[in-house]
Formats: sequence, C-alpha cells, structure tokens
Amino acid sequence: MTPLAFGELLEKAVFSIQAGREALLLTEAERLKIEAKAMFGLYPENGEWDELKDATQNARESQGYEPNDPLLVTGELKESVECKVKGRSGFVGSNDPIMFYQEIGTETIPPRPVFGLLVQKETKHIVLNLGNAIFKLITG
Repeated sequence: MTPLAFGELLEKAVFSIQAGREALLLTEAERLKIEAKAMFGLYPENGEWDELKDATQNARESQGYEPNDPLLVTGELKESVECKVKGRSGFVGSNDPIMFYQEIGTETIPPRPVFGLLVQKETKHIVLNLGNAIFKLITG
C-alpha cells in the first residue's frame, strides 16, 4: 500500500468513525436506559438494597400499589429515565430530583442506586460494545 493510499484509508476511517459515533453512542445509551428502567420494582441480585420497611409496604398496599416494588409506585420516576447524546458523550439519567435522593439516600431513606449499580454492572459491556462497533467502522 502506498503512503497516499494509506492516508486515504485513514481519512475514510476517521470520517466513518465521526459519522457513526453519534449513532453508536445513541444505541448504547438507549440500551442502558432500558437496563436502568428494568431495575425499578426489583431488588438487585446482590442484595445491595434494603427491603422496604413494613410501614412503607403497608402504606403502599393501602393505596392500591404493590407493597414491595422498590422505586416503583406510579411509574413516574421510572419514566423519568432518559438518554441523550451530545458531542462525544452519551448520557443516561433522570432529571427528577427524587431520583437523586433515591440514588444517594437520605436520613430516612436508604440509598437505592440505579445508575451507580448500572455503571458497575455495565462498564465492561459498554467498552466492548463501543470498541467492537468502532473496529467494524474502521475495517468496513
């Protein structure tokens, strides 16, 4: 391969990566949004969340809700989870202030992190998925 042909190949690869980057990030952010929403109403397998207190369960049940579905009462908080891509970054989160307190806890509410657990659980998958997609863009 001539130096000129190699330069053209690199230019094409860079253009392909830039053109495909937003789509890749959006695909991965959408996947993570689905994973985050799936955590609502369930306890993590590793037991990182405390059970809802009996009083909380009783109050929920008396209001017609499932008694022991953490973070899930009306579904409004779950539906606040969204994703977006800006530049070279993808974001998954919630603008609902209640989610902030659920994530870190308060004096009366134990933490029930969704996004913190998601990052721990999914980091390897994120890197592999994006790396594989970029490799495919480069190699055609």
